[in-house]
Amino acid sequence: MSTNGVMQSTESMPVPAHEHATCLHDVQLYSDDAYLLDSLTTFVGREITKGTRRS
Repeated sequence: MSTNGVMQSTESMPVPAHEHATCLHDVQLYSDDAYLLDSLTTFVGREITKGTRRS
């Protein structure tokens, strides 16, 4: 399934891990670098704004 240049999976694949591991990872494949950069700069901008409000 593709939305806005992003390939999205409908389910997560289990990954063998150490019994105490609590990390999950997602992978997104982009057909267009511009969409990746736009998404990344939006995310980073939001997080910077949140950090600025906490100080």
